[in-house]
Amino acid sequence: MPPSLAELEHRLIGRGQDSAEVIAERMSKAMNEISHYDEYDYMIINDNFEQALSDLQGILRAEKLTLTYQQRENKALINELLAKSTGIINNPFKKICIIWSKKYGSCNSTRSC
Repeated sequence: MPPSLAELEHRLIGRGQDSAEVIAERMSKAMNEISHYDEYDYMIINDNFEQALSDLQGILRAEKLTLTYQQRENKALINELLAKSTGIINNPFKKICIIWSKKYGSCNSTRSC
């Protein structure tokens, strides 16, 4: 999302690539898109490129950690762990530790895995 409509227009003009008519059309489209902001799960205000990029990278990382994504990406591992984990599945810490150990080696926890 632009920090303001004035800044968006300034950026479009500053590029020197489009005619006034094209810029007016892009501004109109932008205002329409902005009006739908509440249909998205995330919003990044692009007033500082480095911060906006960092925010976008954070969103991408968070999306890869969702349960739905992890279930899809690690389906075989989850099924294997559930098949072998009789009596352990009710302990959330042990479940996390098992997944960690399977992917990365020992969990190095003070609790037993």
